[in-house]
Amino acid sequence: MNRKIKLTIFCLTYNHKQFIKDAVDSFLAQKTAFKTRILIFDDLSTDGTTEILREYQKKYPEQIELVVAPYNTYNHPNREKILGEVYEKYLAGEYVAWCEGDDFWTDPYKLQKQVDFMDNNLNCMMTTHAFSVKDYSNGEEECEKNFGNVNRYMSNEEIILKPEGNLATASLVMRKEVFLRDKEFPRTDVLDFPLQLYAILKGKVYYFKDNMCTYRFMHYGSWTKNTSDNNERIFTHSIKFTKFLCEYNTYSNKAFKDLIWERIKEYMYYGIEALLEIKSEQRLNLIENMKNEYSKIGEEFLKVYKWMNSECCVLSDNELNNLRDKKIAILGAGKYSEYIKKVLIKNNIKFDGCFITSADSKQNNLLNIDKYLSDNENLVVIVGISQINEKVINKYIHEKNIKNVIFPLWFNINRILNE
Repeated sequence: MNRKIKLTIFCLTYNHKQFIKDAVDSFLAQKTAFKTRILIFDDLSTDGTTEILREYQKKYPEQIELVVAPYNTYNHPNREKILGEVYEKYLAGEYVAWCEGDDFWTDPYKLQKQVDFMDNNLNCMMTTHAFSVKDYSNGEEECEKNFGNVNRYMSNEEIILKPEGNLATASLVMRKEVFLRDKEFPRTDVLDFPLQLYAILKGKVYYFKDNMCTYRFMHYGSWTKNTSDNNERIFTHSIKFTKFLCEYNTYSNKAFKDLIWERIKEYMYYGIEALLEIKSEQRLNLIENMKNEYSKIGEEFLKVYKWMNSECCVLSDNELNNLRDKKIAILGAGKYSEYIKKVLIKNNIKFDGCFITSADSKQNNLLNIDKYLSDNENLVVIVGISQINEKVINKYIHEKNIKNVIFPLWFNINRILNE
């Protein structure tokens, strides 16, 4: 009997010659009561990966569909179109299991477990599980990564904020409509996290405690290795992903606005710090492109960047003159407060020092802010702490009833989210 395909295993690979056999063998080792198809998209590898895959396709012609890109599509404007045509032609069944060519599965019943659960729980859009990480930055050190020792649904907060880290791409099995997404859903330069954000809009994500795959991390040629070693790529990814998150907030009708805002702040600070490490000429080109392409996001980005780069272009001459008549204290005593100090010193503005929210700090030479509050009207507090700690800082300022506060290193949520 010719059974219908129930699930497509999708593998995207590029120059994974030393790893691809592990991936394909782990696909072929799956034991399922349903029919599967293995769809491999080779992004025109140059290291011999394609030749290995052609041998697999010859040996397993009924199971493996191999598509070799006409040219390398990474960062190419036609990438979405090319992949879309591949999906339309070859993506069969109700489900998609995703594993890139440098990762592999370790449990032959992985697909059966995940599909069985989703078959019986129609509100479940995606499943994931514990996994092993083989870290090539530490000599192929291997450890297990899990999100608890019980099978359970994951919360939206876990998916968006990732307090325990990323889900492994190789762990994901999802309904086909989640993998394909609506045409209106915003696109960006990565796929795994956006798919998870799409899934929680449509239903739930379920976690299995079983360790069923291995994720290779920071090896030569991987996205993580190529990006972490390149500040320009970090900056570009940060600004692109910030834009995606803003568009997602609109697409989702602000379903997770507060959580999305927390992620936006992380990406923007991450991007600014990368920008500061780039050579000045190259940096100017990136800034010019950002101003042209990213509008309000770019303006907010530049506002904070200029302070962190010791360019006091945020305050007007009148505002600067007003500061000269005030008692100034900086909230914070870390690297962000150092940015504030440099700007004030550069503009010949005197300040009394720094203070922090914790009273039991062992740092020396900190101000006792309570002594300054007797002259609250004449006191200006400049916040030299990143906005990642926004809620804590605002609560502290409210409790202390500090009246005049400046947040030069903070972004304006209303401008960024177009509100």
